[in-house]
Amino acid sequence: MGAPVRRFHRDATVAVADFNGDGRSDVALAPSELAGQRHRLSWFEAPANPRTPSWREHRLIDPIEAVIHSRAAADFDRDGQMDIAFAERHQGADPDDVGVLLNRGQAHPWENAVVSTTGSHGLQLLDVDGNGAPDLFGANWSGPRQNVQLWHNLAGSPGRASAGGVTPVGAAQKVPRAEFIAWPLKVSRDGRYLVDQDEQPFLLVGDSPWSLIVVPNGVTHYYRLLSPLPPLIQPRV
Repeated sequence: MGAPVRRFHRDATVAVADFNGDGRSDVALAPSELAGQRHRLSWFEAPANPRTPSWREHRLIDPIEAVIHSRAAADFDRDGQMDIAFAERHQGADPDDVGVLLNRGQAHPWENAVVSTTGSHGLQLLDVDGNGAPDLFGANWSGPRQNVQLWHNLAGSPGRASAGGVTPVGAAQKVPRAEFIAWPLKVSRDGRYLVDQDEQPFLLVGDSPWSLIVVPNGVTHYYRLLSPLPPLIQPRV
């Protein structure tokens, strides 16, 4: 069991989801500022009456550097339990982890699956291929590595490996390539698309900051960038 929360870091990113399956909206927090400071990444269990101070804290990473500007909750491994994605900004000490904390249930510790060590800022979730598994999309806002990254989640696809069968590496576990595949993207020569390594159009920024168009294999899908999962929307005519 966690301990009742008294206070948290003054600068924090937030994700809301039901992490223990009791039907209540729990809250996850991580420190966001400033680089060099240390705090913890935790989720807080909602009591029956959310107005009371008896929210219990469950520490997932302690300590962690205060450079987390990305937090999102979704069921990444499709096991019916809500997980947490996070990313460290490039300002922090290397490595700059992009990770998924996999929720294994109340009787088991969460697993820290490291997807990348390039960092990211303001991660967004979307399902680019319709396999039901949330993908990660983002980029660093500055620094030496500013390429746009899409981490394609193959959970739910035929022939995938079980996330529970990965080999531990240090205190974390690497998501195998059967789970996530990194798709580095770049701007096309005409400036209209983000293209893959074969120069094939993949992403086209939509007509507002909150939408994008995904065009894998020439099939166009329209999404809103919302968390945890953006709904498919229709183009304007």
